[in-house]
Amino acid sequence: MDSTTAGYVIIDGVRAAKTLASAPTSTSWAVLGSFEGGQAAWATNELVDSYGSGLNLIATASLSPIADFEGLADAAMAGTLTPDQKLVYVAFLAALKNENPYELELDDYRRGTAEQNWDALLSCQSAQRSALAEQIPPDDLRPTTPEALATLHGYLQKTTRRSWCSSTRPASSTTTLNVSTGRVATLPTT
Repeated sequence: MDSTTAGYVIIDGVRAAKTLASAPTSTSWAVLGSFEGGQAAWATNELVDSYGSGLNLIATASLSPIADFEGLADAAMAGTLTPDQKLVYVAFLAALKNENPYELELDDYRRGTAEQNWDALLSCQSAQRSALAEQIPPDDLRPTTPEALATLHGYLQKTTRRSWCSSTRPASSTTTLNVSTGRVATLPTT
């Protein structure tokens, strides 16, 4: 997921909701997200000062945001992805391919069981997806070469934008909660 785009989409969604509402609405709003949504909420927090004019973001909560996509690439190369990480990795690869159809070669990152069940791994059937993820051997999602790993790192660095372990917005202007194990919670210094 491109976190910058997700942040813009959330802000644009708030603007659209205000425009479409039949009753008067407040300019104050908050955003809550978990996992990929947590990353989107965090990006919204970072973008609102430059892109959210006329809106008053009062709080964001990023619950278990995916803060280290680069770790997925290294885990795939090492063959240590958990089943849940495999599903995130597959979804991320699919999103990268959609955004870079001519540059990204999926076969550098998938083969065997993963390739044969690609559409099912991306489906909305969570029980089926989880069962398939359990069956994928490490080599089926391992980048084929160190160059493929380096290419993936390049995409991951672009997608992650900045370090998600600290917000660039002043803590006094909004509340940012990153509630996930081992992550820092930043609260306003009022």
